[in-house]
Amino acid sequence: MKGNAALRALGLAWLSLAAPAYAQTAVGDWGHYVQHRPRVYLNNPTGQAFSVTLHVMQWPVEAWNTARCRVRLAAPDGAVLRDGELEIRNAEAVIEVPAGAPGVYRLETEAQPHWIWSTLAQSVLWTGDAGRDHAFRERQAAIFLPIARRQWWFFVPDGVTRFTCKAQRSSEYMSQREDWGVFIVSPRGQRVRALWGQPPLTPPREYRQDMVCEVEVEPGAGGRFWAVEMGLGDSHQYSKPNLCLDGVPPYLARSPEEWFDPDTGKPAAVKVYDDDPFIQAARLPEVMAARWPNVQHFSPCPSLGDPDGVE
Repeated sequence: MKGNAALRALGLAWLSLAAPAYAQTAVGDWGHYVQHRPRVYLNNPTGQAFSVTLHVMQWPVEAWNTARCRVRLAAPDGAVLRDGELEIRNAEAVIEVPAGAPGVYRLETEAQPHWIWSTLAQSVLWTGDAGRDHAFRERQAAIFLPIARRQWWFFVPDGVTRFTCKAQRSSEYMSQREDWGVFIVSPRGQRVRALWGQPPLTPPREYRQDMVCEVEVEPGAGGRFWAVEMGLGDSHQYSKPNLCLDGVPPYLARSPEEWFDPDTGKPAAVKVYDDDPFIQAARLPEVMAARWPNVQHFSPCPSLGDPDGVE
C-alpha cells in the first residue's frame, strides 16, 4: 500500500510537470468575428514573451480570400514593434513578440473577418471614439460578423448612474436591410435595452444612421460587470453590427476574467463573479430624484434574488 501511494504521488508530481498551466485570451472565435480595423489592447504586466494569432475567416470562393493581412503592434511606451503585412497560412497569421517592457500593448489589425488569440491572459476590444461621427472611418467602433450569437462583457464603475450605447447602420457594401440585434444585459442577466439594424422612419437611401439608447444603472448595479449580446437576424449573414459605448470604459472582453482597463493596466477592483445581493430600492425620494430621475417605484424583487431591503 505504501508503495502504491508513493507511485501515485510520483505520478501526480510528473503530471504537474508535464502539463503546465498557461494563460490565453481571445477576441472573438470561429463563429463570431471582428472586422474592419479593430483595436485590441493586450495586458502584459510582466513583460513576458508572447504570441498573437489572427484566425482569418475563409470564403467558400477561393478568389475572394486575401493572402496577406496588415498589423500594427505598439509597445507600452508607444514604440512601434511591427507595422506591415503578414502572410496568411492555413487561415492564420502569427506574430511572435519577444520579452520586453511590462505594460499594455496595442494591436491594430486589418483583414477580412477574423478573430484574435494570444498567449497572454487578458485582452479587450476598444469600442471606439463616441464623439466621432462615422462608425467605420472615424469612430473606429467595434464591428462584428456574429455568425453565432455571443456575449461580450464590459464594466460599469460604481457611481455611474447612466451610460449610452450606439450602433450605426452600415454605409459600406450594404445591399439590403441591416439584420442584426444587440441586447444590453444587466448584472442580473436581464435584457434591459435593445438596438437593431433598421432605425424607424428611415428615409430612402439614408443608410448611415445611429441607433442610440441610454441605459439607467439601477441602484446596486454599478461596480459590476454587464454584458452585450450580439447576433444577427435570420434574413442574411453579412450585416456589419457595430457598437460604441459612452459613459463607461469603452472596452469589451470575452469574459470578465479577461477584462482590464488599458488606461491603468489593472482589472476591475471588484469580484469577477459577484454574489453580493442587490439592494433594489432607495428609501429617500430625494435620492431617487437626484440619482435615478427616470426610474419610478424601485423596490426589491425577491424572485430575482434581491434581499427585502433598501439602500
